[in-house]
Amino acid sequence: LEDSCEICCRQNERSRQTFIRRWPRVLIIYLKRRLGNRKVETEVLVGETLRPSESSPSYSLCGFVVHRGQHQGGHYVSVTRMADNQWYLCDDEVCPKQLSAASALKQEATLLVYQQA
Repeated sequence: LEDSCEICCRQNERSRQTFIRRWPRVLIIYLKRRLGNRKVETEVLVGETLRPSESSPSYSLCGFVVHRGQHQGGHYVSVTRMADNQWYLCDDEVCPKQLSAASALKQEATLLVYQQA
């Protein structure tokens, strides 16, 4: 990870390591999409399945949250896989709107929700 010092503003590299002793049935991953006062729009490849390590269980993506708009304001929507195994966009005004898997997974996710397969 690259970051800048709040005091001297120099770029620094840092790393973070997390150990999980017992894997949860539902795994929620938050992707930091803001850096300072700007929105980070870097493309993140989101898979329908996830296996964090060889010793962990497999997970299936069941939904995620997307922020639309600028960093100072905007609107949150969700994309959810329903019982019929189809993806739907849920918004205040249009709920639900069916999406293809390819279209659903191209959204700029902020929060990913995986369930043990």
